[in-house]
Amino acid sequence: MLKIYILLILLSVSFIDAQNLESVSPEKVGMDSKQLLQADDAINLAITQKEIPGAVLLVLKDNKIVYKKAYGSRQLIPQKLQMTSETIFDMASLTKPVVAATLLMILLEQGKLRMLDKVSHYFPGYIPWKDSLTGKKTDIRIIH
Repeated sequence: MLKIYILLILLSVSFIDAQNLESVSPEKVGMDSKQLLQADDAINLAITQKEIPGAVLLVLKDNKIVYKKAYGSRQLIPQKLQMTSETIFDMASLTKPVVAATLLMILLEQGKLRMLDKVSHYFPGYIPWKDSLTGKKTDIRIIH
């Protein structure tokens, strides 16, 4: 889940920062700067465990930047380069799965979709998966 949050943050940083929003202390907008250190810990742990090479975190409240920080490396090969808050991320093929997962969660929350629903319920032409060895058909469900 942390990876998804970090990904969404990375997608947002360039767009938000380009708007030249005012930077203020977290306390000025009713936030606790000590709680933001928990985000530092989570991101640094992900870097330490080599789940991600680096990240940029940008926290907004009331259209004001309350926290902006770069972590780790933006490049590992051929040489290691430090991450900066101005790093531009190539998100290429991630749009489809990120949008699909977000929309799926919204539909689940609204009760319009259930994880055990058959895909064929929403796409009538969708046929069950057939095992080539046994010939057994298996319905594909949203959870799959």
